[in-house]
Amino acid sequence: MALHEGEKNVDLFIVLTCVAAAKLRIGDSRGSLEMVERACALIEAGAQLEGRPLAVRVLYDLGEVLTALWREALVQHRPPERRLVRRAKAAHRKLAGLARRRRHVEPGALLLEAHLHTVRGRADSATKTLERVCEVSAALRTAPLEVFARLELARQGALAGEVRRRHIQRAIELFDRMGFSWHLERARTLGLQIGAAQRGRSLA
Repeated sequence: MALHEGEKNVDLFIVLTCVAAAKLRIGDSRGSLEMVERACALIEAGAQLEGRPLAVRVLYDLGEVLTALWREALVQHRPPERRLVRRAKAAHRKLAGLARRRRHVEPGALLLEAHLHTVRGRADSATKTLERVCEVSAALRTAPLEVFARLELARQGALAGEVRRRHIQRAIELFDRMGFSWHLERARTLGLQIGAAQRGRSLA
């Protein structure tokens, strides 16, 4: 029997994805890419995530890391690797398929869809999808996904300043309530930037 079959495959998928996210956060994009490639290989080899709620939740994290690496390539004015793009789309398809059978997965699938719209340059579609994430998350009481949708909406420069301010205030409230200190600090910084921009326009 292979070393990482069955449950061990799923456990390894969870660990690899978490390490990939951690490496991305500290700026080790190359190391993050290596980890997500190994995690994706496990899914492609047939790792069964459906029976493990944590694994399904981590599938969203995998898609988020993939789209973040895609976005990083665009910022650096280089085309993303085809394999990276293909795997980001595949992660969304798998999550969306699970969401059709389990409604509690829907906010994560929608949020990942919004990330894909963003990296493809479809700002209007991203905004509409993020708003839908907020609606579904509120109905299902999944605050951890609502808060990241609120944060992304606050970053949408095309939205009116007052709309962005409301989203960032809600994000700050939720991050504080959940004890997400790293994200809370960044949300507060964005809130100050939005407020300063609003004051600047009112004085112009």
